[in-house]
Amino acid sequence: MLSESHARLPPDLEASIEKYFSGEYCPELDALLDEVKESTEIWDLIWTLLKKADVPKMQFFGAVLLRSAVASFGSDKIIEEFLVFRNNIFGAIPAVSRGSFLCSPIIKKLFEALAQLIFRTRSVWPGALSESLLLMTNGCGSINLCSDQLEEICSRLVVNEECSYDVLTFITILAEEFKTADLSLRERQLMNEFILSNQNFVLRILQCRYPNNLRDFLQCWPTDEREQWFKFRGELADALLMAYSNPISKPWFIDHSDLGCLVEAYAGFYDGAWQDLESFLYIFTAISEQLIQEFHHASTVAHDLITSLVRHLFHVVQIIVQQMNDSSSAEDSCLFRSLLTAKVLQMLDAYSPVLNFLKSDPTGLDLAAATQLVSTCLIDSTRSPAFAEIRVMLSMTVLKTLKTFTQNLFPTEVEATEILNILNYLQKANKPFPTEVELLASYVAGALVSLVPENRVSAEIVQRLTQSFECSLTLDGNQHADGQSDKSKHLCDYTCKLLLFIFKPTN
Repeated sequence: MLSESHARLPPDLEASIEKYFSGEYCPELDALLDEVKESTEIWDLIWTLLKKADVPKMQFFGAVLLRSAVASFGSDKIIEEFLVFRNNIFGAIPAVSRGSFLCSPIIKKLFEALAQLIFRTRSVWPGALSESLLLMTNGCGSINLCSDQLEEICSRLVVNEECSYDVLTFITILAEEFKTADLSLRERQLMNEFILSNQNFVLRILQCRYPNNLRDFLQCWPTDEREQWFKFRGELADALLMAYSNPISKPWFIDHSDLGCLVEAYAGFYDGAWQDLESFLYIFTAISEQLIQEFHHASTVAHDLITSLVRHLFHVVQIIVQQMNDSSSAEDSCLFRSLLTAKVLQMLDAYSPVLNFLKSDPTGLDLAAATQLVSTCLIDSTRSPAFAEIRVMLSMTVLKTLKTFTQNLFPTEVEATEILNILNYLQKANKPFPTEVELLASYVAGALVSLVPENRVSAEIVQRLTQSFECSLTLDGNQHADGQSDKSKHLCDYTCKLLLFIFKPTN
């Protein structure tokens, strides 16, 4: 019986595991695993390793073996002994030293093993998901699973930060493991129905700890707990998505959350506002990724929601533009402002297929805010030598977004001319662009010139490109140091292609 495992570890196992963590090849460890992996002795080794709370590396190694063994061991034995597995896994969780640097990896591996156990024992453990969550919230002790105990358990969860983190981590891992689990099509369908049948229970567990409304949920974290918010945000984003926005159910938390007010609340001009808004954007992006996927599958609900989200995104863009204009001289906020702006630009880039669709909609979508953000970022990126690397990153991000916009959204003549004027001004300025920024800027300028070929600024850019091309042809690479030869060759190649692009025949 697996419950009677009391193995004695080989005397050199700890040293072998140390070698494993250092990256050294350890034939002794490989030989041991080969010897026990096909027999019940593997469980003796795993349970014994998991009890080594004073040696976190051995615990972690045991958790890694457990996850692998549960996923690959014979189904009959797993089903026959699932109570032993369940009890040993939940017994191992409180044994993990929470102060250890390996605490989080060990807990996650245990939850991965638990998720695999749930997938493989659905037929004999129909209450697996709710029971696991109840055991978790009760400190992994044994309980009678009565529905009237849920309120008591939830009230305990409210004041237990560690338990809350475990619950959110487990929900997240369950969703991730389900995506990669080796299940047949029929098993996957049944497992999906099983998870969905527990959705309301998961929702109640989450809601007992956090407010129902997304706006209140984010605002419930006071300033002195901001560090905790950053710690939880990744787990929360995925968990909220799973619990609240499953495609089969109505993603009510978007409908019932005033995202516009939320953005305004987190876009004040005080220190830390940028970090708060960045945290919000993390969840905003996670929601968007899910809905864009559904959008491409012609989901009506997803289409309506993503239309709303896009308009909120442009509200964010307007606020950021205002902040950039109001705080352009505050170098101490440059770092947060630039990183956050880059995040928004990346979201605009990802949204381009949706924006293209919405722009063709009769109601239309005004891209002026995005154009203004691009323009403001281009000017801001060359204002000061401070945070040079951050400014280069921002320049590259805004130009990549602009490249996508030019290719997919076809800016109006007014928008194209505005951006070309800025690019023309920056390329004539005394402050040189880094090579990679200059090349991308030249590409974008060339693409925009083709939209307004008869404009005065277009003529200036074409003339400068032609002069750059002629100059590049006459340069001798041996006479230039500091990479100037390579830069000239790149510019020559780019300019040639761009001139061909600009003057290509039209149908």
